[in-house]
Amino acid sequence: MVGVEREGWAVMQEVLGLVLASAVSAFIDIGVFVGAVLLLFGYINYRMAGALVESIAKSKKWQPVLGALLGATPGCGVAIFLKPLFVRGSIRFGAVIAALIATTGDSAFVMLATIPHQYVVISAMAVVLAVITGYLVDRTTLGTKLVAAYARRRADRPSRHPAAEEGLHCHAGGGGAGRGLRRQTRQEARGHSLVLAIAHRGYPWYWLLLGAGLVLGILGLFQVDVDALFIPNLGLVLGTAGTVLSIGLMLAGRQYLDYDPHEEAGQNAPSWQEILIRNARETAFVITWVFVGLLAYELVVLVIGGGN
Repeated sequence: MVGVEREGWAVMQEVLGLVLASAVSAFIDIGVFVGAVLLLFGYINYRMAGALVESIAKSKKWQPVLGALLGATPGCGVAIFLKPLFVRGSIRFGAVIAALIATTGDSAFVMLATIPHQYVVISAMAVVLAVITGYLVDRTTLGTKLVAAYARRRADRPSRHPAAEEGLHCHAGGGGAGRGLRRQTRQEARGHSLVLAIAHRGYPWYWLLLGAGLVLGILGLFQVDVDALFIPNLGLVLGTAGTVLSIGLMLAGRQYLDYDPHEEAGQNAPSWQEILIRNARETAFVITWVFVGLLAYELVVLVIGGGN
C-alpha cells in the first residue's frame, strides 16, 4: 500500500513538472517573441496612422509577395497580424498562405543565433515557394468561400454580454480603457469587476512580464541558464506567471471583450492604447494554446512511453 502511494505521488510530481515546464516554454521560448513581433508591427502601423494596413489592402496584385516577405521575418507574429485582415476582406487568402509558407516561426531566432548563413538560404527558398503558392491560391475561390463562411458565423453568433458592449466603446475613440467600465451600472460592475479588471487593466503588467521574458528568451537562445542567474528559478517563476496571466487575459477577453480587433481599422487609426490591448489579447491567445499543445504532447509521451 505504501509503495502504491509513493508511486502515485511520484506520478503527480512528474505531471506537475511537465505542467511547469510547458508553461515556461510556452511563455519564454515562444510567446515573448510572438508578442515582440506583434508589438513591432502594431507600433509601425500606429506611427503610420494606419497607413501600413491600408497600403497592404490596396496592393491586391502584390499581396502574395508582401505576405511572403512579411512572413519571412522571424517569429510567427506576422501571420497573426495578417489573419484579421483576411477575414475582414482587406487581403486575399494567397497573402496569408504565402506568409505561413515563408515563415520559419520562432525557430528563426535559434537559426539566426547559430546558423545565420543557412537561415538566409532557407528563408530565400521559402519566400520563392510562398510567392508561387500564394498566386496559385488566389486563382481559386477558396479565400472567398472562407470569408463568406466566417461572415455567416459572425451573423449567427449570439449577442455579446452587456458588459462587453460597454467595454467595447472604451476603445473606439482612444479615450481610455476605464471609460467603458465607468459607464456600467454598479450592479453590472459588481458581478464582473474582477474579470473586467484583468481584461482592461492587466495588459500593462502583462507587457512588463513579456518584456522581462523577452530578455530571458534571448539569453536562452545563447544557451544561458536563466534559472541560474542572480535570482534563483527566475525563468520558472516568470514563465509560469506569464502563462497563468495569459490564460486569464484570454478567457477574460473572449467572454467580455468579444469583438473583431480589426473591424474598424479602415475607419479610424488605432490608438496606442488600443494596439497594446489588442496585441496583448492576441499574444495571450497564442501562449495559452501553445501551452495546451505542449502539455498535451508531454502527457501523451508520458502515458505511451512511461516518461522516456
